[in-house]
Amino acid sequence: MQDKHEVLATLTDERVLPSNDRMLRGIQATLQKITRVVTDQQSLAELSIIDAMLSELARRNQTRFFRTYYLDMRALLVEGLPLLKSNIDGVLAGQIESEIARDLPSEPVPEAGYEALTLLINRTLRHLAALVRAAHEGRSAPTRDFLQRVTAKENEFHVNRAQLAQSRQQLVTGEKPPLTAEKLQAYLREREPERKGLRVTNFRQLVGGFQKVTVLFETEDNSGRKESLVLRSEKDDKFVSLDASDIRNEYEIVEFVRDAGVPVAEPMWLEADASKLGNRFFVSKKIPGENFGTAVAATGITDDIVRSYVEAVAKLHKIPHSDRMRKLAVGHWLDFPTTQDNERANILYWRNQPFMKSATPSPLTERVVTWLTDNVPQGDIPLCLIHCDFGPHNTLVDKGKLSGIVDWESTRIGDPAEDVSWLLQSCGGSVDYGKAIDAYEEFTGHRISEYRLRYYDVFGCLKIMVSGGVVESMYEAFEQASVTWLNISLRFGSYGTGSLEERIRIAEAARGK
Repeated sequence: MQDKHEVLATLTDERVLPSNDRMLRGIQATLQKITRVVTDQQSLAELSIIDAMLSELARRNQTRFFRTYYLDMRALLVEGLPLLKSNIDGVLAGQIESEIARDLPSEPVPEAGYEALTLLINRTLRHLAALVRAAHEGRSAPTRDFLQRVTAKENEFHVNRAQLAQSRQQLVTGEKPPLTAEKLQAYLREREPERKGLRVTNFRQLVGGFQKVTVLFETEDNSGRKESLVLRSEKDDKFVSLDASDIRNEYEIVEFVRDAGVPVAEPMWLEADASKLGNRFFVSKKIPGENFGTAVAATGITDDIVRSYVEAVAKLHKIPHSDRMRKLAVGHWLDFPTTQDNERANILYWRNQPFMKSATPSPLTERVVTWLTDNVPQGDIPLCLIHCDFGPHNTLVDKGKLSGIVDWESTRIGDPAEDVSWLLQSCGGSVDYGKAIDAYEEFTGHRISEYRLRYYDVFGCLKIMVSGGVVESMYEAFEQASVTWLNISLRFGSYGTGSLEERIRIAEAARGK
């Protein structure tokens, strides 16, 4: 499998990422996956021609081929003029010769792209077609040789088209096979041989997820024992590096917060052997409930649900520092001498993500990094374990109350205002900030100042901007990356860039209160 980090050095800031060709390859790879499960013959035929069309669009980025092809065809045209002039049609030869001087430059301009080059190619082909049409009367050996070379040169155009289409059909060759119910069932039977007739039912992989795969499934056996479980697995294509990107670290965090009374699903076991199902994973019991939105919008959230959100995150924030917390993968966040140093490290944690080095340059990102660094909240802020992606999209609600928090890979130790701000942002502005802050103070005895809350509203822009930039860089570098990653930059990037200045204005106004 291609090492995504090896190709970073080959990416430059000379182009906007992801490149056209990379997106086209990703679309084709995705179509090929879809084709495997489609059975309708008409749909298969349509998918096949779409694949061919994408190959042709990719080919049009090959300006070097079209430039060379034009120059070769023009040279043949110039070569054929003496044959036409002396042996076939001198008048036609004169007309073509004047049009070559007027319309067919000996060297296209360096910046000529596909459209300009194909215009020149089509003019050349039109004149060659007229020459060939007139030369059919010619019986001399030089004329026959010339016509054969014209045929061979035009055939190069069609061979190039077919070869590229064929090569792009192999894009997903060597791709890791997907997890299936059958594979999971075989694994579980090996792990639990005492459960005779163990079967996996209701296998369903959830769409989305930050950098992990989540699968809901049920098991039953001949004894009648049934379980509803959740499998959380690593992905190969990770666009940011987080303390709990490693599933083993996330599992330890989930065990820790559950022992502390935070509402999470009961972890069952960790499978650290990636060879079992293709990636490391852990399994938890399924908790009842549904979520109420995405990371940027939510609907149907009542005041009671918000209060249960705040109560749950307050339990997380009230976990006391301990030797066990320090031994977690996030324990190093306690090593900074001041809370301000901790926050500055948090800014760099995001600003210096590995794929940022090859991301498209962004003045907006530099603007938000500079502002955040210059305006870190002052004072003695109680650092605590924070989720860092806490919102309706990562919580389950059952019977009007939060039943569980999921997806702990973003966890760190920092300012609790970061969690509360992200929660309120994720609710899409439909929640009363004042009521939420009052409830938080009620549950924790700690009042979050409006400035700290608004500071992390600005910090949210940094997270979105960095995510959009690095996902494009990762996608360009890593051929096996899923095309769905581009949702982050193509659809959600404006949530960070569009609101930045307004969020800064609100935060600066709050600081003066």
